[in-house]
Amino acid sequence: MKNLLVLFVFWFGTYILSVAQYTQVYDIKTPNNSIVEDTYDFTGTDFSFTSAQIATLQTDLTNNYNGAILIDVPSRKYNCHAYAWHVYEGGSEVWIGYNTSTAENIYWTDGSYTEVPENLATKVSYHESGNHSAVRLSSTLYQSKWGNSVLVQHAPNNVPSGYNPSLVKKFYVRNPYSITGSTTICGSATYTVANLPDEATVTWSNSSNLAKTGTTGGSNVFTATGGGAAWIEATVTVNSVNYSLPRKIVNAYPALSGAYTQDDNTETLSSMNHVGYTGGAVTVTFSAISGVSYSWSGAITGTGNTKTYTIPSPQYFSITVTRTVPGCGTESATYTFNVTYDIGGCMAASYNPDTGTAEINFDTPAGLQELKRTYLVRLIDIYGRTVKESRSQGNTVEWNITSLQNNIYFIRIYDQNNHIVKTEKIIKRNQ
Repeated sequence: MKNLLVLFVFWFGTYILSVAQYTQVYDIKTPNNSIVEDTYDFTGTDFSFTSAQIATLQTDLTNNYNGAILIDVPSRKYNCHAYAWHVYEGGSEVWIGYNTSTAENIYWTDGSYTEVPENLATKVSYHESGNHSAVRLSSTLYQSKWGNSVLVQHAPNNVPSGYNPSLVKKFYVRNPYSITGSTTICGSATYTVANLPDEATVTWSNSSNLAKTGTTGGSNVFTATGGGAAWIEATVTVNSVNYSLPRKIVNAYPALSGAYTQDDNTETLSSMNHVGYTGGAVTVTFSAISGVSYSWSGAITGTGNTKTYTIPSPQYFSITVTRTVPGCGTESATYTFNVTYDIGGCMAASYNPDTGTAEINFDTPAGLQELKRTYLVRLIDIYGRTVKESRSQGNTVEWNITSLQNNIYFIRIYDQNNHIVKTEKIIKRNQ
């Protein structure tokens, strides 16, 4: 019993070591480059053993742990978490989780490892209450470091009782997949999970300022709907096993075209035509995104993401906005507006039997410039059929309708939104 007591002192010797013998380090990282917090280098003097003492350690393991095999003598330099997740993979000897019991969780929470059924696993996390990690060599053989004591090959449950081996374990394997693609989305970008087996499926998800084209498949297109930091995630399913891929962090910048709001204080201003001008101003606002700059030319000039233009009278005007986006370069877009009076009160239609022409006149109110109007004008017979159609430009539309039968016809005017804004009746009657 004396030798066994010595062994237990080594296993749980963490509690009698001096903190001054350890220096915290910040350069230990997961395969996905996350820093492993609460990690320390041992700076004191490590244990030393005679050959007789080493033989005694092996005897104790054989007698008390069902033939467990001594792989290395006790050491204060590294513990079970460091061995399973870092040292076994070629890393330096450090102590992970000196003050906490969950420091090793980062290896799976950042997607470096994925939880799998036991038969696929290479790593084992004993229940958190047990606070132990091991390397899975086979279904019957694990290898783990016991605190600041020995490095051992053992059966899954043949570990010190303080590790609570009877509680539920979790099993992990190195995640073989990752999301590839740009770290900057300029309007939209494609992201891919490479080297997928034929039987794999991929389910995508994303942050609120992105929109995805599809939900499954090895590649997907994501479009920026808002600006700033964003993320993309994917889960690969192979033979009913889910691999949660590490989150892809990106900077999102919406496409310039259409990425604005506009209002003239009374009604919504459409991109080409505004019927019913009542005075006021048009305010054009682009998304305010960190690092993105705007410049304006045309009716509105200056810098900044929001500009207001006071409209002195109904008129046709345009603005050009240039945006400089980090990682995307410079892009420009031009927006044109035709602000007019309500044509319902200033349009007249007539038929001239002497010339056989139907004429539609848009009257310009006194004292105002001639307006550049763009309206769809249709001539419709009594059966509802369109027999003539033109798009106005200027103040007059004229058709020769001598070939049409004498009858009642309707002239219907549509705005840019395809809304009927005026209907006039004419009678064709040749003398």
